[in-house]
Amino acid sequence: MKKTFNLICIAFMMVCLVGCSNSGLTYTFESADTGDTISVKFDTSDGYYLEEYDTESLLLDTQIFCVYDSDDTILSQATFVSSSDYSLYNIAISGDSAATLIDSSDEGNQYLFWSYDDSEFNYIILVEGSNTAIVLGNNVSQESAQECFERMTITLE
Repeated sequence: MKKTFNLICIAFMMVCLVGCSNSGLTYTFESADTGDTISVKFDTSDGYYLEEYDTESLLLDTQIFCVYDSDDTILSQATFVSSSDYSLYNIAISGDSAATLIDSSDEGNQYLFWSYDDSEFNYIILVEGSNTAIVLGNNVSQESAQECFERMTITLE
């Protein structure tokens, strides 16, 4: 009996340790424009974190969140837009000589990654199966923008 109890305690401790080693948090946002509920799982390893802002007090109709590094420096800012804005961004990027398309994907969550005057690095991410897109802006560096983007797993709830 004592041996069984010890095995159960060891198994419980292992489950707790595995659960505690999870370095990600999931945030849920409801897009005011579309009514979609969007889940953003964010990798918090290395001290990175995501923080949502109370936009009602700012009299804004959309939600905003920021990505911070371990030094509490804002690296990226994000806002939610309608999926129809995705094509408008695509047209704007193509027609603006100051904009350079860096990367794009048409699979899963479609996205466009571009720089503006080599000083601003932005993503627009079309959330698969939804009417929502996320604009993620970063004026630190291309590498910083990619790091923030790659830490996110975005899904429709």
